[in-house]
Amino acid sequence: KEAWIKQSIMVYLMMEYQQLYYPDLKIGGELSEFWGLRNFNVAQLKFNDAYPLLYLNSARLNLDEAINTPADQLVKYNQQLGIPHKAAVGLNLLNDYLGDDSLEKSIREFYSENKYTRTNAAVFRKTLDKNALKDINWFFEDYITTHKRLDWKINQVKKTADSVFFRVRNKSKLKIPVPVYLLDKDRIITKQWIEGIKEDSVISLPRKRANRVAVNYEELIAEFNPR
Repeated sequence: KEAWIKQSIMVYLMMEYQQLYYPDLKIGGELSEFWGLRNFNVAQLKFNDAYPLLYLNSARLNLDEAINTPADQLVKYNQQLGIPHKAAVGLNLLNDYLGDDSLEKSIREFYSENKYTRTNAAVFRKTLDKNALKDINWFFEDYITTHKRLDWKINQVKKTADSVFFRVRNKSKLKIPVPVYLLDKDRIITKQWIEGIKEDSVISLPRKRANRVAVNYEELIAEFNPR
């Protein structure tokens, strides 16, 4: 019933391998540079960009389901592609949020201790909770339990000489942490994880040399309406 655990870890490890050894590989591989294909935007996407696209495809077709939905209750597309990729994107988000090797360590421990036995999400959560230095409840209580479309928006930006103030609107009303960025053109000056925002909240950050504010700039979260 909790096949998503094994499937998501497998897909996540594929993403990590891809990023480590082939970081510049495009979705179309060498074909992305062929005349007639290289002018298409999708051909220039990085290979790992395909993973959130496979999940978002089910969301746009109104087929999205919660990750922890029993496998025998999922539509076929989600059994094979949608849910494994949605969960793997979530693990990638979790890894970036944690900012250390605690997820990698937890996956190793989880596999080592359970490779010959039946296991479940509670065991994986316990292992991760033991190693993580940050709160991970949002992943198990919000991210995997709902099919709400994730969507954040920044507005009411006000700048002073040394600070920038802005409102973050959480349209999904879930307590999933979201990365906020201060940019100098397209260069990241500051990246700050905003945690526990369920309602709209006003945030202030040191301005430094930034001239723009963005949410989810690196597209770590598969937003339904990215901006």
